[in-house]
Amino acid sequence: MENELYELTTEQTNFLLLSQKIDEPAVCKYILFLKNKSERNETLDYHIDRWFKIPCAHSKIQNNKIGKYSYIVDGQNYVIRKDHNLDFYNETGISYQVVELVHELINEPNRKDDIMYAELAKRIMIRMRE
Repeated sequence: MENELYELTTEQTNFLLLSQKIDEPAVCKYILFLKNKSERNETLDYHIDRWFKIPCAHSKIQNNKIGKYSYIVDGQNYVIRKDHNLDFYNETGISYQVVELVHELINEPNRKDDIMYAELAKRIMIRMRE
């Protein structure tokens, strides 16, 4: 156990690389501190942006969705429609119709038609990519 080797962390690797160029450990540590702070802020900004854009796009759909859904006609035939508003799809890569189907299945877990819903969701996503 005493001779085990461990890989350096990214932080340690960065410190070693910096210390080859800058011969002052305190400066190297400060540079890494600023780098990490900047990365945390960028990540936070990204997630805040996503937090606002995705629900906003979904709420626009909720206000105007009558007659704009794909559906199963008789267990064999399907009517497939693209999303009428593409904001949610463009933000997430998922059709809002598929999200609604998943919510419906979660709220009614004993449904017997979940295989048909899976096929409907698959067809909707194919149509969205066309």
